[in-house]
Amino acid sequence: TYLEAPFDAPAAAGFADALDKRKKGGQITYSTTVTDTGETQTMFGFKARHLKTVVSKDFSAVACDKRPQRVDTDGWYIDLPETVTCATVPVREAAIQIDSKNPDCVDEVRYERPQTSPGYPIRYTSVAAIGDEAPVTTTMEVTKGMMNASLRLLA
Repeated sequence: TYLEAPFDAPAAAGFADALDKRKKGGQITYSTTVTDTGETQTMFGFKARHLKTVVSKDFSAVACDKRPQRVDTDGWYIDLPETVTCATVPVREAAIQIDSKNPDCVDEVRYERPQTSPGYPIRYTSVAAIGDEAPVTTTMEVTKGMMNASLRLLA
């Protein structure tokens, strides 16, 4: 089973009308900052860069969702040749978010991203903190077998 949806799917008229009738919240902005530590090493025959990324959430005083959020990622990234890189999903500049606790409240969500992509992740650890919840740590590491399979899939 699968769902196919075009990237630029227009909102159904009824859905758009329903959103217009909801209480407008505020604005939420997710900002991404990438810092290059200057460290490099060879991984899988590529020059890998050590990058630290922070995604933080800021919100206006009238936003529905006022939970602080931050994701810190410490990882190693490589630049793949253009012949191996596939087209990616278009980057979304803005969206709407309906508050799960108050479905009548809608926030406008904006994304501030760095101008350049960090590259293909080879190894990283991310720590995500949302509101008062315990932080969640995620670790990923590409192994040689996975890298070969990934390159075949991207080609």
